[in-house]
Amino acid sequence: MPTGSYDRTRPLNLGENRWKFVLQGGFVKGVTPKISIDLVGDVTFYGKNNDFGSSSARLTQSASGQFQAFARYQLKPNLDFRVGGSFVTGGETRIDGIRQQDQASNWKGNVGMAWFPAKTVQLLATYGRDISVRSGFRESNRLNLRLLKVF
Repeated sequence: MPTGSYDRTRPLNLGENRWKFVLQGGFVKGVTPKISIDLVGDVTFYGKNNDFGSSSARLTQSASGQFQAFARYQLKPNLDFRVGGSFVTGGETRIDGIRQQDQASNWKGNVGMAWFPAKTVQLLATYGRDISVRSGFRESNRLNLRLLKVF
């Protein structure tokens, strides 16, 4: 939803002055008693911003998609090792109808572990990096840490 502060004269805004809609689906399948695979895909549709930049230009963006695949190996019932990758594509922008040639085609990989020290608490750590970046900033290293509490 177009929430957050937006002012076309500011170089940085918390809002984008447009709607976004994301549809995601996933499939998880146990391959063996200790190995499972996760396949996830999502598509993002972008609304228009008719007040973009200092000239109040019209910003449009084509849909983008992300596809993720992960394999998990259960070391113990409450501890797993995981490896995966993702691919992002699409999302080219146009400003007043002029293509910006910024369509993504980006690959990344990661490895990590997840541990449930209690039934309702998960600690997760993953390390990843971009393999190939066609549009956007390249991440040489990324470390994600997550604490999850299930209610």
